[in-house]
Amino acid sequence: MARPKVNCSRGCWKQWAKDNILLILTLAAVLLGFVLVLIIKPHNPSSDVVMWIGLPGELFMRGLYCMVIPVLTSSVVKATASVNPKTNGKMSAISFVYMVVMVICGVIVGLVLTVTIKPGRIDTGEGNPDFKAAYYETQDVVADLLRNLVPNNVVLACIKTVFTSYEFEVKKADSGVVTNTTTNLTLTPPYNIDPTTETPKLVVETMKSLEYGDGTNLLGLLAFSAVFGIAIGALGEEGASMYRFMSSLKAVTVKMLSVYLWVLPIGTISLILKSMLKVNDLIGVWTSLGLFSATVIVGLLLHWFVTLSLTYFVVTRKNPFVYQARCARAILMSTITKTNAAIMPEILYCVEVKNGIHEKISNYVVPLNVGMKSDGSAVFIISGAIYLAQSIGMSLNVGHTITMAIVAMVMGLSLPAVPSASLVAIITVCNAVAVPTQNIGLLVSMEWLLDALRTAVNCVSHCSAPALVEAKLGKELREDEDRAGEGINTAIPEENHNKKEEGESFL
Repeated sequence: MARPKVNCSRGCWKQWAKDNILLILTLAAVLLGFVLVLIIKPHNPSSDVVMWIGLPGELFMRGLYCMVIPVLTSSVVKATASVNPKTNGKMSAISFVYMVVMVICGVIVGLVLTVTIKPGRIDTGEGNPDFKAAYYETQDVVADLLRNLVPNNVVLACIKTVFTSYEFEVKKADSGVVTNTTTNLTLTPPYNIDPTTETPKLVVETMKSLEYGDGTNLLGLLAFSAVFGIAIGALGEEGASMYRFMSSLKAVTVKMLSVYLWVLPIGTISLILKSMLKVNDLIGVWTSLGLFSATVIVGLLLHWFVTLSLTYFVVTRKNPFVYQARCARAILMSTITKTNAAIMPEILYCVEVKNGIHEKISNYVVPLNVGMKSDGSAVFIISGAIYLAQSIGMSLNVGHTITMAIVAMVMGLSLPAVPSASLVAIITVCNAVAVPTQNIGLLVSMEWLLDALRTAVNCVSHCSAPALVEAKLGKELREDEDRAGEGINTAIPEENHNKKEEGESFL
């Protein structure tokens, strides 16, 4: 039987264009940005010119970051306050299992591809000699994760994250006298240094201290907001005023963002120009790192279209690509901004309004995943670490490979609070099995592309998480709402989760 033709009038296409005008403008801005790169690049603009070109994009990013904290806290507080503790526990359990499984799958995909393709078995050169490898121990990554999870000052957590800092002293093994204190020492296990056969062996002592680095402690704020919301729910009528305040705070910040996002096309052009004009030799970069980049890109695509999509289909029994298409704007924004924390309101909009996920689920699950999970980054981390071993001809046995995979999984769930987190994570994985990291500068040269792509995969994963929780708990949650009960649900009139709040739409 022939399929009936579906006619779409001119008015239908006009309505579609009107509903997706911001997405259309952003795609046009991406194309225009790359065209401008080809026009401006031959003129070799100075660093000052590049700075001014990138300033609109920088200001756009600063504005997005400014709205992260109010959206994060209000969303999590509102979600946890309006859901009974039993459902909160189930949402946390499902989310945690999903995060761990997806990170493990990401590591496996990156590991298998890199070991099979062997992108490092080529002439890579010496890389970027100006890049200084950071030092980090796996145990400190876990310890810092727990410290950030329980902040000692919630106000400080808005602007600072805690991390372990290292200082090194070189001492003579026989006398214990300090012969040198250095900050430029490149350490590769084992730490015993024997410069010549005529001098005493030197021993490097590592001294650790806790420091605060710039950046929002999302994990700490997430934990505090969840506990705060649970307390509001437990108070019932007494907590109703605070619940209404948090609901209003979310509506106000979302309304602000809905207006602010209309400058996204301008920010897009600026960010693309700034990142691309900083690359000195685009053709050379692709020639030297093309195989590695292709390996990572294939891994990210497999994780996206196979692992994430298949998981979504198995759990929900729905077409994953229809769901992901409705999240297209959030995915596109993530590739431009290279951060999912700043675009969390857009993710919430795509999940709730475009896909009809229950607001209580999305407000709890999305911030939890954004704050803790980076399965797309896990693909890059394990691939980059094995690539560095291959680039120097180092053979890895099964034990080495398993160790690197385990450390990469930990890093995928707890990237340290330092600049270029994924690169630091690669160094941590390498240090676990004594892989030299002098060629990591090669990876820096491709950071502009791979960072954007892995952030997009992270965004797909973050968008999928609430749909899986909805499939498992959505019916139970709605039954709880219909059932008369005690606590915040009776103190506050329930909102229809299928109805958009005032100011909820970003168009």
